[in-house]
Amino acid sequence: MPTYTCWSRRIGISRESKERIAESITDAHHELAGTPHHLIQVLFAEVEPDSHFIGGVAAPDNQVWIRADNPATEEFRDALLQRITAEVALILAVPVTRVWVSITVEEGRR
Repeated sequence: MPTYTCWSRRIGISRESKERIAESITDAHHELAGTPHHLIQVLFAEVEPDSHFIGGVAAPDNQVWIRADNPATEEFRDALLQRITAEVALILAVPVTRVWVSITVEEGRR
């Protein structure tokens, strides 16, 4: 079951934005991999402002990190990374540099 976790500082991502992000990720995964919608889950987690650091300094308020626990080929990963990054940045009205997406590449499928 593909699982995506969206981490952010407590920046107040609205329920509507979370729904749009979940729908966007689900649609992207479904369209690129053919996985049925009902098997794709998206979780949201928030961290306290003093608990997220990048390069040893506090992360920006609008930083979002999405991790996919879903082994993938490099080709699938790259297409998904680009699509999720662009769509989440658009939904949250943040620069694409503030949306980091990490997807595992399965050994032997590179």
